[in-house]
Parts: sequence; structure tokens; C-alpha cells
Amino acid sequence: MGIKKTDPRWKEVLEEEYNFLSELTEKLKSSFSYEHKKLIIEAYPQVKIYLAEHPLIASLIEPMPIEKKFIFSAVILIGQEHIFEQIDQLIDRSARLSYLLSDLWQVESFYRQMGGIVGYQKMMLELMLSNEKGEQKEEQTSYEAPALIDLSKNDESVRKAVVHAIIEQKRLAECYPVGGAGDRLNLRDEKGNGLPAARLKFLGRTLLEGMMRDLAAREYLGFKIHNEQVHTPILLMTSREKDNHNYVRLICNQRKWFGRKKSGFFFITQPLVPACDELGKWVIAHPLNLICKPNGHGALLHLAKQKGGYRWIEDLGRDYLFFRQVNNPVAATDNGLLAFIGFGYLHNKEFGFASCDRLPGTKEGMNVIKKIIKGRMSKVALSNIEYCDMKTEDLIKQGGKFPANTNMLLMKLEPLTKAVDMTPFPGLLINYKPIEVLGKKINMARLESTMQNIADSFEQFDQKPIDKKTQETLKAYITVNSRRKTLSAIKKSFTKIEEQIETPEACYMDILANAKDLLENYCQFAIPKLIDLKTFMENGPSFLFFYHPALGPIYDVIGQKIRKGILHEGAEVQLEIADIDIEDLDVRGSLIITTSNVMGHFNQDQELIYSNRTGKCQLHHVKIQNKGLIKQVHPKFWKNHWKREESVVIELGENAEFIAKNVVFQSSHHFKVPSNYRFEIYENDQGELECKKTPIHEARELWRYEIDPSYAIKLEKRHS
Repeated sequence: MGIKKTDPRWKEVLEEEYNFLSELTEKLKSSFSYEHKKLIIEAYPQVKIYLAEHPLIASLIEPMPIEKKFIFSAVILIGQEHIFEQIDQLIDRSARLSYLLSDLWQVESFYRQMGGIVGYQKMMLELMLSNEKGEQKEEQTSYEAPALIDLSKNDESVRKAVVHAIIEQKRLAECYPVGGAGDRLNLRDEKGNGLPAARLKFLGRTLLEGMMRDLAAREYLGFKIHNEQVHTPILLMTSREKDNHNYVRLICNQRKWFGRKKSGFFFITQPLVPACDELGKWVIAHPLNLICKPNGHGALLHLAKQKGGYRWIEDLGRDYLFFRQVNNPVAATDNGLLAFIGFGYLHNKEFGFASCDRLPGTKEGMNVIKKIIKGRMSKVALSNIEYCDMKTEDLIKQGGKFPANTNMLLMKLEPLTKAVDMTPFPGLLINYKPIEVLGKKINMARLESTMQNIADSFEQFDQKPIDKKTQETLKAYITVNSRRKTLSAIKKSFTKIEEQIETPEACYMDILANAKDLLENYCQFAIPKLIDLKTFMENGPSFLFFYHPALGPIYDVIGQKIRKGILHEGAEVQLEIADIDIEDLDVRGSLIITTSNVMGHFNQDQELIYSNRTGKCQLHHVKIQNKGLIKQVHPKFWKNHWKREESVVIELGENAEFIAKNVVFQSSHHFKVPSNYRFEIYENDQGELECKKTPIHEARELWRYEIDPSYAIKLEKRHS
């Protein structure tokens, strides 16, 4: 494998290597014991020759267990012996070699059904050669635009799906691949060490915590509608990349497991796989130091089966799984996510894609209808084509509505486990990325699996033409919604305005655009014009409005809690509260309302119990007049760490209430309402503000949630 790509024979050499590995892979796959696998490999002379020429390495390998001996021999046979070069320069060479082989054993175990490390390398070469030739695996495959279920209309069918998802939340488990490296985000700790994507703090909290808040908000909505405590089991796939696994567990511990039982989480760790150059040669940074990366979010599907995750979910009585990636903070905006899940329940679907319009300039896949002709029969499936696949550009040129893949998926547990048995490594691909190693710039790749391509295993035989009616009979379905409410991924750090897509800055602006839609169209607020990112970064925000998702999360619900008002230029409103009643609010400056008990109370084990022991706030005909934000924009403004010259801050303890009617708050005020107390603010005869403080002896419900005959959620005020 010492050949270079400038050599005209390089393809021929790769093909010879591929043919050799194909033969070896088949032999290894037919053997179930590593004693026998080791004998298969030892039948080839390369390993004995190498050990004879490298007595130091031979002495280190000799006392090792059979698994590590096998891994070592496999590495030699697949032409990667260069990773052992300069081992004599290492003082701790024995320990380092043992550690490296242990890591590679994880790769061997994960890809066992493919032929282990040998099969991994064979597949890498196969895909490299296929990409160079521009080959398509399925010559009789055609693609068409899928029929889409439109969630943006919010008609009765959408509302019915939303209600069904809320009522049936107890059927669901959630699966989050949070092991991503996030290399393009360039996250660093105070010592300059790289941090994984899950550690990114956005809007004041990690991306993982943001997902947990979204989930809790949906559970709380269910509690308010049918008075049931539901705590959804969560499967987390971490990795060892940039110490991701330990960081994720640290976040969970620091946040006290987000008010959940620790037993409600199931952790699996995806293996890091060797990255290679364009000729399939594994890349090393230092002696015995392979550059390894996570092997794609599709690993979650196989690992969950391999490690007992599906059995754990089934034992908890769940029969559907919802998959969501950590880098998409807008995924749960309004009712789209609930409607997507609810449609799956209502129509007993086995697989679902949540999609939106594609945005030029983004690296995202597209959803398609795939038809494979086999004789007189055809197989039809909803599928995904990744952005790095050569077919993508051709399909775009054909026209038609090919929506974006968002990596929000719903799968039914029983057929999913069968699909994983049939396709343990869905959507295998190699994706090259430029990198500098030891002073040289190379294109580096690794074998990745995409979880969305498990959809291909839900295909059906069909002799009919592909039309909307045919698609309705498929086991899979696809919804479409406003892009801003569905997908705004955070994948890279911001460098310049022209390349803002998929940055924290762009996501922040999408969230503000959603806030504008909410305030103007649902809450009847007059607000300043939404400005572009360049103007924002130069002059500061025209307005800020952020809220806890439990306030809704559905816009129709929020619009019943917040009615009429004005946000003046530069105004800021932040609502970390669910139980609020606002009518005719005028804000010139900054208003911040928070409570330690957004959705209920905590028991002695710090577990969240959904209840009416929440912080509650009522503001009727109230004006806020202060100097508000200091509009100097910090480079990391999306962390939500704004400085204020003046502000009105209302903090509420457990079962605390704050009521203000027909008053004006001028300059700064900070109200801290203790648990089980009510503060009523009013103006006395001299026009001065006074506060009446009253103890509360029982928890009162502020809003009663009900479902009307058209499946709309209606709120009824319970007390003044």
C-alpha cells in the first residue's frame, strides 16, 4: 500500500488489495471462534515474515491474549503495518501497543457481522473504488420526489395528530446520538483541549440540556391535558472522541439528571474507527497513535441491539422510538415535532422522516422515493441520499420537490429490530474531509453509517406506479414543515457573513425569526423589524424574546397565555416560566421572569414531579420602562450572556405567585418571591409602587387545558 495516487497503477493496486480482502473477509465471516480466525490468518505468510523482521514487536505481542494477537495479525494482513513504525522510540511501548490493540478490538467487535477489521477495510476500498468509477450499486434504481404530509397548515388532521402524540407519549422512547466530534465548531476548554459538540453552550445551556427541556415540555403538556406523569426513557449514544462520554455524563450529573431517575437513561458508546487517506492507508499522528473518529450516527441502531438497548426500551413498555440529533435546537418549535410523531401513531407507520425544504449551501441529504426494479416486480421505499452521494446533484437537476433530511426519525420498535438484523450497518459511505497531519495536507475519510438509511429496510414489493395513493400504503411516511421550525443545524464556527449557514449565529437568528412569527401572529404583539445578522452584529438586536418550551411549546397555547403588547426597539423579554398570564404588556427595556419550578416540584431525590406547584406570574396592563440591554454585541452573543444597564427581574420560588396590574415599572427592579408566597404589586394613592405579600397554603392551577371537538387545545383561566 505504499503506492501514491499519482502512479497510473494505483486503481489496479487497490483492486488487487480489495480482491484479496474480499476473499479473506468471507473466510473470517464463516468462522465463529477467534481461535479458528487466528488459524485462518496465520495461514498467510505475511504475519510470520513481519514478526521475524521485527523481533521487538514479536516480543511484545507474544504474551498478549488471543484477541489482541488476532487484531495485530489482521492489521498486518490488511496492509496497515506502518502504524507500528518507530515503536522502538517509545518508553511505554508495551502499554501503548496493548492500548491500541484494545481500541481496535472495539472496531472488530462492532463490525463482526461485516468481517471485523478486515471487513471494515474491504468496505473502505470498495467505496473508494466505486466513487472513482462513478458506479451505482443498483443499476435498476430510480428516484422520485415523495408525497409530503404538510404540517404547516395546522388543520384538523394536524391538530388531531398533535393531540394523539401528547396522549400517547407513554409509548415513546427517545434516542439521541450525542457522540459527534464537532471538529468544525472548534470548541476548546481553558487549556486549549478540543471539546465535543454536546458541550457547546447555546442560549446559556448545553445543546444536550436544550433537548431535555424540549422533551420535558412535551411531557408537561401531557400532564396538563390528562393529568398523567410520564417520564420518557432516553437512550444516549456517546463516544470517546474528545472525552465525549465522560463530558456527557458530567453534564447529566451537574444537571441532576434533568430531574429524572438515573435509571431512565441507557448509555452506549460508539467505537472510534481508523481514518484513512485516499488510498485506504490509516492515518497516524504519532507512533502507535491512530487518528480515529466516530463512525456515524447509524452506529446507534446496531449498538442499541448489540448492547441490549432495545430490550431495555421494550421492558419499559415503549413501542416507538424517536431519534433526534443534538445539533438542531429548533427541532421542537411549535407543534411540528408532535404532529410528526402523532401521524406515525395514528396510521400505524413503522418509519417516519420529518423533513423541510432544502437550503442551498448546506451539507444535508435529501429524502426520496426509491424504486428498485427486479424482474416483473419492484420494491418501493422512502429513502435518503446523503449530500456526498454523486446522485444528489443529478436529482436536483431533474427538478421536483426533494426535501431535506433532518435526521428526525420515528421508528416502531419491533420492525426496527428486524430491520437492524437485516441491515446492521445502513447507509455506509465515506466522506472525505481535508486535514493537516504531520505538516501534510491530506483528504481523510472514515467509514460512516447513517441511521436514516435504515428506511431502505422498510421497503415493500409493489407493481403499481409510484403515486400519492401508493405512497399512503407504504410502511413509512414523510412530513414537511417550515424549515425554521424544523431544521437549523449548528455544525461549524462562524468565520464570515457569507458563510453563516449552519453556525450558532445563523441558528440564533432563526430562533428570533420564529419569535417574531409567534409574537405577531399568535400573541398580537407589535414588535420592531427583524434585522439581518450583519446589522445585528454591528448595532445589537432590534429585540430579544426567549422562553422555556413548557410555556407552550405549541404556539396556539402560548398565544392564549400572552395576549397583546408592544416591544419597543431594543426590548428584551426572557420567560423561564410556563404558568404566565400576560395581557397588554408594553416593554421598553428589559424584562426577565424566572422560576426554579417551571413545570412542578422536586421530590427528596431531586426528581421532577409534574404538578401545579409552579412559579406563576400575571401581568395585566403593565409597562416596563428601563435602559435595558447594553447593546455592545459580544462575539459569542448566541450564548445569551447579555449585559444590562437596567432591568426588571422577577424570580419565583416553588408555588410562588407574582401579580401586577395597571402599573408602570420604571428603572431597575428585582423581585424575589419566596416559595409559597404571593406578591401583588399595585400603585398607591401617591402613584408609588407597593407590594402586598400573602402566604399561599395550597397549590392552585392557573390554567386548565382542554381539547375541543376540532382537536384544538383550549386554555381556561382558573383564578385571578
